[in-house]
Amino acid sequence: MSVVEIIERAAARFSTREFLTELRLGSAGQSASLTYAEVYERSLRLASGMARAGLRPGDRLAVLMDNGADMVTSEWACLLTGYLWVALNTRSSSAELEEVLADSRPAVLIVGSAYAGTVAAMSLPKSCRVVGAGAEPEGL
Repeated sequence: MSVVEIIERAAARFSTREFLTELRLGSAGQSASLTYAEVYERSLRLASGMARAGLRPGDRLAVLMDNGADMVTSEWACLLTGYLWVALNTRSSSAELEEVLADSRPAVLIVGSAYAGTVAAMSLPKSCRVVGAGAEPEGL
C-alpha cells in the first residue's frame, strides 16, 4: 500500500474523528481541532493551488513554520502529489536557512507568521516564491 493510499483510507475511514488539536497560544489558551477529513481537504486544496501555480511532481516545497495544522497540511499535500517536502529548522540562523534554500532550490517557501521578518531579510533563490502559512492556495 502506498503512502497516498494510506492517507486516503485514513481520511475516508476516520473522516469525522479528531486528527489533531492545535493550541493557539495567542488566544488565551484556546485550541482548535481538525478531523481527518478536514486535514485531507485542506491538503487537497493546497496541492491543487500548487499545481495551478505550475508546480510539478518532483518540485520542492520548503516550509518554515512551527509544528501545527499548516505543517501537517503541507506535508500531506506533498505526499499526495509527489512534491518534495523540505522542512526547515526554525532554530537555524538566517545564514543556515539561506544555505539550505540555495542547495534545495524550492519552487515555493511557505512561511509561518513568526518567521516572516527573518525571511524578508534573507537572500532567497530567484525562482522561490514565498507564501504565508495558512494562505489560500490562490496566494501562490
